[in-house]
Amino acid sequence: METMYYIGLDVHKKTIDHCVKAGSGRIYAAGSIPATPPALDMWMKTLPQPWTAAMEATIFTAWISDHLQPHAAAVKLRAEDPEEFYARALQSASGERRSNSIQERFCLTSPPLLPTCPPDAIFYSFSSGQK
Repeated sequence: METMYYIGLDVHKKTIDHCVKAGSGRIYAAGSIPATPPALDMWMKTLPQPWTAAMEATIFTAWISDHLQPHAAAVKLRAEDPEEFYARALQSASGERRSNSIQERFCLTSPPLLPTCPPDAIFYSFSSGQK
């Protein structure tokens, strides 16, 4: 039986932090790449097969999800918890530095991946201006 690899992505405007874990929980790789299609293509060539990716659904993840989908066993999106959003907003307003990196959010946890939502529920509402 093939081992599934799980990838947690923390997407920012200009970079994508990633952590790749084997189904056993062993960290295979972690790092950061530019948030561009050519950089994603080069990075995907280095990945073990098969793999499933998960990322938080934000305004920057629609094109990334679409780009990864043909190469992945699955791409899962997680809607941000409103309580987490408000906590981060308060943290930013108070000048505190956010400490939960991709290592803490994904690499230190075990599969299964994050709860997911359908992509069009998040992304296409951004483009149409509807909530």
